Amino acid sequence: MDVLSLIGLTPQKLCHASDEQLLQIQAQLLMGNTWGHWEYPKEWGRGKWQTLGRRSYRLELVLPDNEDPDSPFAQRMWRELLRLTLALRLWPGPFGLVSKPSSIRSLVGTIGRVLRGLADSSEESLWARVDPTNARIFGGKAAITRLNVVAYFRGMGALPDGPNAAMRKGHQPRRDRTGEPEHATPKNEGKQWQPFPDPYTAAAGWRAISMMQAVGPNVIGAMERAVSIPIRLTTAEGKPLSKSSIRAVNKASRDDVIKNWEWRAPDNSELNTLPMAITLSASGRNAGNVPWPPRSYSDTWNLINLLQTSHLWLVALSLAGRHGEILEMKEDCLKRQDSETPTGRFVTWKLDGVSGRDAEAPLPDVVVQTLQQQVRLAKLVKRAHGVENDALWVKIGLKSSTGAGERLNDLGTGLVAFNAAFGIEPLMENTNVHMHRFRKTLVRIVALALVHAPKILMDILGHRDEQMTVMRYILSDPGMLSEIEEVTRELIILKGLEAIDKRDQLQGKAAPVLRERVEQYAQLLGRNALEPQNLREFVESITEGGSGWAIIGPGKVCTGFRTGGLCNAASGEANPHYCTPECHNQLLFPDYEQVNGTVASAVREAIETVDYMVEQLKCSAENGEVMLIAQFAGQITGLLRQWREVDQHFRDHHLNNPLITKHLSNVVLLP
Repeated sequence: MDVLSLIGLTPQKLCHASDEQLLQIQAQLLMGNTWGHWEYPKEWGRGKWQTLGRRSYRLELVLPDNEDPDSPFAQRMWRELLRLTLALRLWPGPFGLVSKPSSIRSLVGTIGRVLRGLADSSEESLWARVDPTNARIFGGKAAITRLNVVAYFRGMGALPDGPNAAMRKGHQPRRDRTGEPEHATPKNEGKQWQPFPDPYTAAAGWRAISMMQAVGPNVIGAMERAVSIPIRLTTAEGKPLSKSSIRAVNKASRDDVIKNWEWRAPDNSELNTLPMAITLSASGRNAGNVPWPPRSYSDTWNLINLLQTSHLWLVALSLAGRHGEILEMKEDCLKRQDSETPTGRFVTWKLDGVSGRDAEAPLPDVVVQTLQQQVRLAKLVKRAHGVENDALWVKIGLKSSTGAGERLNDLGTGLVAFNAAFGIEPLMENTNVHMHRFRKTLVRIVALALVHAPKILMDILGHRDEQMTVMRYILSDPGMLSEIEEVTRELIILKGLEAIDKRDQLQGKAAPVLRERVEQYAQLLGRNALEPQNLREFVESITEGGSGWAIIGPGKVCTGFRTGGLCNAASGEANPHYCTPECHNQLLFPDYEQVNGTVASAVREAIETVDYMVEQLKCSAENGEVMLIAQFAGQITGLLRQWREVDQHFRDHHLNNPLITKHLSNVVLLP
């Protein structure tokens, strides 16, 4: 018998491999060397995929009832199913990627159920008797897609036969569409995996932040003190205590810590009541409203699980990570804590295969605090149960027998309990909570808040194609596009009305043109020019219905966004990244509205930014940081030649600085 090596192994060789050769390939792929059973190493799986049942497959799962495992029919079924498994492990599938072990197990499990349902030992072929119709009967809708994968490897030559008329993309038979309606299949607008409803997002977010800021420091601080108390094993006379006495004595010691703990609000006042009601849905004596302050160690411990899920809610929304990416986060996930933009680190596998790659995403301050507190929580639980690992999300329980302190395998159960505890399930509008909905929700928030959101979201979501962000996320919500367009148009029209009101204060090369158009409009309409309806119609005209202008930055507007200017050589839409003061479309306002609704001076902010950048340039020059010198010099240059007040401040305070002369020698200021 020839031994088949993985080097030089082709689909054709796999197709004609004997049982012994298939078993050898299985062993070389580290999937065991037992015929009728394969499993991949535990280290290859994540979360629930580390359990034996989810990382292995055996002959008994595909055989009909009362079928002899040693029969020729059973051996043929296992032979071809193993051949498919090895092909999935060896070569890229229809989408150009080698399947992950968990994906292989899931696919083989589905196909195995189909084969079990169609078992017929009288037929010589195995795959040819499977078609999309009976695949769906025995394996559900997912079986049809997975049948296409089998057909793909049959076409590659790795399998001796293939499914009957599997519907593969690009290979469907032609059909005459004459007389068919334009859209034969209605668009699926189900809400299951769409963004969370806005009322739910607001209510859940507020409760998660309240738990993190008000409850978290108290609960973790009290529990850390209680857990640090040494466990008593003997009486005062030195006699050993029984197991029940040890539990009773130590419970009393820990309960005393909780009873005497000072519960404080974030402002250091007494925290006598919780900011919201909490109800535990668990059965037994712990069910019902949560008492506050907690009366015992166990009462406090019951809040730990809810606190962890509150942390999870905030982290999942801000990082927009997939389920596995969030689940696999480690205690050292918080990076660049001392910088102005701390980041959260996680590993992503979606587009990078089994090995994955490290990814980072910027974090707001509240999520930085959340991660720091979650690290404390995870270490507390592990310490209480004598567990050592680096997992960020851990199983929580009073008894070690529950696996408390070990890495959490699933996040969905906690999120369901989170909604139940705060009584916000009705806000979900009869839909399920799901980790992927956090990604869609963040997309909705950013898309509605920022005009140029796709590039930002593409980076946050870890996509490599902007079309994926736009088509699969932003536009996956049927009503989001119209909402985005409506919000954007109204904001621009309001900005146009503001521009007319402040036309004498405007700067930039577009300002004289705007003032001239307003003057012509006033002459044309006379005393009726300032009537609200006429004024709005005029603004809609000059802003092209709100789509011809765009807000580029604080106090900065592009009046030719659809046609472009110097930023794109007037070809296509404007590119805000290359906005320049030399462009005839740039309009500069003296102030702008901040996120909290207050008005801030754009001029003053630009001056303060210039001063800050000059200081950073000085520090970088002293440290010899060539890259930073170029960065800060470029940022200073980008703030000049816009507002005259800024240029005048720069001329009066920085222009004669030798450092500026050296690194910004070619700067030209407004007169």
